[in-house]
Amino acid sequence: MFASYHVPLKERSSYPPGAYYAIMPRPLFQDTKPIAIVIQELEVEEVSGAEPPFNSLQRSSTETTSSDQYHEELMADTHDFRQRHSRVRKPFTIISPALEKLCRVELEENAGEHYVYAPDGILLAKIHRTPGRFFPMPRRARWHTEVTRGNEAPLHYSAPKGTITAWTWFVLFSPLWAALLIFGLLAKFLAGMDAAFVWEMPARTKWRAGFAKWRMDFRSISDTYYLNTEDLDYRVAYAQAIIHSWSN
Repeated sequence: MFASYHVPLKERSSYPPGAYYAIMPRPLFQDTKPIAIVIQELEVEEVSGAEPPFNSLQRSSTETTSSDQYHEELMADTHDFRQRHSRVRKPFTIISPALEKLCRVELEENAGEHYVYAPDGILLAKIHRTPGRFFPMPRRARWHTEVTRGNEAPLHYSAPKGTITAWTWFVLFSPLWAALLIFGLLAKFLAGMDAAFVWEMPARTKWRAGFAKWRMDFRSISDTYYLNTEDLDYRVAYAQAIIHSWSN
């Protein structure tokens, strides 16, 4: 079990510049240590003086870069979709707590796919998302993960957002959701109350290859990813989890 989470502030200086997100084991305690670190790559014109990742894997505990201030502001509201969408479009690298490079993730804009590369440059997987729709026929938003396997055919994982049961109940109770939404909006405008609680669409997501047993399961209530590593590389799972958490 793991979660996409922030690097603990007291440990941030132990990692390279740009280390603001991590893969954290569940359950989370005060002294829980990351099991993987996400290094975001910032554009030079976006953050003056920002250092590209892996130019230096060590920095002193008192060193401060302009990227620190940038990300403190960026993370002020972790639920801001625009901020998360901006992050997921930039390359990032995942490293171990021992500063060993695990994989690098890049977005191919034209194809709309994220490519996951091993440290030696070998392609591990391709990841993309198809949006949900109502017409011409209902379709849930869905994640597609294609894992390369050397000379063998790629293994395709598909993960629709929300279970059929959850969506069925959601539709059946849609009049109630609509009433709650109106009430929440009125509460927000008249009393300044947060109305986010009234419109939570089904979000549980399971990655499967055909009808095989799930290999990764995201449970939105606990914001936790459950991983079955039988044939899903943990590096691909970490990359997919980061992209998923930043895109939803």
